[in-house]
Amino acid sequence: MILHSHNIGLIFSGKGDLRLMEEFVRSLGHCSRALDINDITLPDWKEISIIITDEESGWRHGETLVRIKKCSDVFTALLVAVRKKNAISRWLEFGFDDVLPMPFTKAELRARLTTFLRIREQSYELKERSDAMLKALVESSSDHIFMLDRDGTFVTSNNKMTSFFPDSYHNADNVVGRPLHEIYPPDLASALESMLKEVLISKKPVTREYAVAETAYATWHQYTLYPILLGAEVTAVGGICRDVTPLKEAQERAYSSLKEKDALLRELYHRTKNNMQVIIGMLYLQRQAVSDESVSNVFREVENKIAAMALVHQRLYQTKDLSRIDLKEYVGDLLSLLVRTYNKGIQSISTEVEGESILISIETAIPCGLLLNELISNAFKHAFRERQKGVIKIGILKLEKGIIEIIVTDDGAGFPEGFDLRRSCSSGLQTVVSLVEHQLQGTIEMSSGAGSRFRITFRDE
Repeated sequence: MILHSHNIGLIFSGKGDLRLMEEFVRSLGHCSRALDINDITLPDWKEISIIITDEESGWRHGETLVRIKKCSDVFTALLVAVRKKNAISRWLEFGFDDVLPMPFTKAELRARLTTFLRIREQSYELKERSDAMLKALVESSSDHIFMLDRDGTFVTSNNKMTSFFPDSYHNADNVVGRPLHEIYPPDLASALESMLKEVLISKKPVTREYAVAETAYATWHQYTLYPILLGAEVTAVGGICRDVTPLKEAQERAYSSLKEKDALLRELYHRTKNNMQVIIGMLYLQRQAVSDESVSNVFREVENKIAAMALVHQRLYQTKDLSRIDLKEYVGDLLSLLVRTYNKGIQSISTEVEGESILISIETAIPCGLLLNELISNAFKHAFRERQKGVIKIGILKLEKGIIEIIVTDDGAGFPEGFDLRRSCSSGLQTVVSLVEHQLQGTIEMSSGAGSRFRITFRDE
C-alpha cells in the first residue's frame, strides 16, 4: 500500500499526450509535474518518484535520464510509453525500468505506479535507516567530519567542531552553508582553501598538519581532504580533522630523548678514543725507555692495534650516523697512520686506496681495522726489505647480496712457494685468519708471485 502522494515527472513531446497523462496521474491521487530536461536541476530530481516519457523524448534524452536515475540516492523508476510493442526489449536494455504499451487504462497505470512507488518507499526507508546508522557512526567519532562543495562551502558536518575550537560558537547546525573563511581563523582557512584546490586538480586525498593557536593552548590539527567522485568529476570534497597534539608531543619527547642519547653516545665515543690515546701515549713512553729493538717493535705493534680501534671511535664521533662509518675513509686514515709509523728513512713506500664508499657498522669496523693493520704492517716490515720503493694498494668493492670485498696487494718480495696461510707460524697472520673467519664470518684467500695479494670477503649485517 502506498502511504502518501508522490510527484510523477512527465516528459512528453506532444501536448495532447501530456495533458492526458496529467489527468491520469491526478485521478490516481498523485501530483503530476511536466519536466523540461534542459532546465532541470539536481535538487528537483529528489522530489520526483517516477519519470514517465514518450518514445520521442525517451530517445532524445534517454542517456541523461538514465544517468540521473543512477545518481539518485533513492530508487527513481524510469518508464516510457510506447506505441511500438516490438521495441520493448530495447528500452529495458537501454536502462528504463518498464514500458507502457499505448493505449493503456487507468487500472494498468495504477498497477505500474503502485509497484514502483512501493519499491521507492522501501528504498527510502532503507536509505533513512542507512543514513541514521551512518550519522550515528560519524557523530560518535572524536574527529571533526565534514563535506565541502567545490567552492569550499560546508555541505554537512558532525557536531565535533567545538571540540577543536572550544571558544567558537560554531556547531553542526550553523556551519552548513558557510564558506571556510567564515568558520576558521584566516591562516587556517587559507591553508584549507589551498588544500581544496589541490584535491580538485589532482583528484587525490591530501593530508596536512597545522598548529592552531586560537584555543587556550596551542594544538596541532591534522586535516585530510579527499575527493568525492561522480564518474571522473569531483562533485564534492570530504574532510576529516583530527587532534594530533598528543602524537606531536610524543614525537617531540622522542626527538629530545634521541638528541640526548645522541650527545651521550658521541661523548662516549670521544672519551673512548681519548682513553685509547692515553694508553697509546703510555705505551710510547714505555717504548722509548726500552733499548731492545725487538721489545720496542712489540710496543709499536700494540700501539698501532689500539690506534686502529681508536680511529673507529673517532670516525663514529665525527659522523652523523653514530652506528656506521665509511670504510674507504677509515682505511685512508689507517694507511696514513701506518705510513707515519713505518715509512721512514730513505725508503719510500706509496699507498693507494681504490673503490667505493661503503658504510659498515662498528661491529664490523673494529675487526676489519685490526686485520688490515696486520696485513699493511706486515707489508711495510717484510715486503720491501731489499728495496727503497714499493706500492701497497687496497681495493674496496661491494658485491651482490651485500657482500664486501677488500683486496690488499703489494709489489714486494711475496711469500715463499708453497706458503700455507693457515699453517703460518706468524701470530699476525694467524690473527688475520681468526678475525676474518670467526669475527667477520667471511673468507680469506692469499696468492703470491710478483708481490702478495690478499682477498677478503664478508657480509656486514
